[in-house]
Amino acid sequence: MEAYFRIGEISTMFNIPLQTLRYYDKIGLFSPVHINRDTGYRTYSLSQLPLLHRIKKFKSMELPFSEIKELAATQWDAERMDQVYAVQLERLEQKMRELEAVKIELEAKRHRLLTLQSQPKNQIFVREYEARQVFCKSIDVSTYKEQEAEYYRTFLPFSNQLDYINLEPGFIVTQSAFFQERMNPSYLFLVNPTVVPEEFQSHRLAGGAYLTFLIEDSHANSPIYYSLLRKHILEQEIEIVSPVYEFCYTSMWELQVQINPLTLQSL
Repeated sequence: MEAYFRIGEISTMFNIPLQTLRYYDKIGLFSPVHINRDTGYRTYSLSQLPLLHRIKKFKSMELPFSEIKELAATQWDAERMDQVYAVQLERLEQKMRELEAVKIELEAKRHRLLTLQSQPKNQIFVREYEARQVFCKSIDVSTYKEQEAEYYRTFLPFSNQLDYINLEPGFIVTQSAFFQERMNPSYLFLVNPTVVPEEFQSHRLAGGAYLTFLIEDSHANSPIYYSLLRKHILEQEIEIVSPVYEFCYTSMWELQVQINPLTLQSL
């Protein structure tokens, strides 16, 4: 005689939450043999338990539900399971390679953050940089809201996990806009992107001395810091030889502008 179990017994036996069992029923993966219309009680048969056991095994292998559903409906044999194991092993090896790449990138990001943390904050200082390359595209923004929207839109093409983590955008404000107290940038740039979108072109930052302003404050206050940088340049009679580059980090942001060191007075 067939034995039957209520959903609570199945949940306890297999350590599967009730809502998960109900979801399995909803998607047609594992359904009770009977549902009492009056009480809503779900009943499962003993003969169904091997199927749920297989489903849990497949889920522990991180197979997608679409494949679990297909496998649950097919007959098991050694050859079929060997194929499943082989395919899933290759998937896991690929995932491990991807995770290793993410790990390396996170280590680099952390090193970068620690380096930034060791530098003076909210102070203007001079720093030597070697030549660098970024990739930029022209933008047309006239308000801070539009600038912020443009910043976040740059992440949209980067759906890959590593690409998204690696992405570090910034803005370029021309000299004329900077000295005319117009903070709307003319270009958006990417630092070392894993993938370079088609609309972005290579742009070289020349090596040399840069006024550097590392800021630990809300970006909404950027006009204040642009004003302080401009005031410093004018008061010190420093000649700048590049646009203003604004680098956007996770918790800080930075203004950099290349200068003629011969016009530099003591800071």
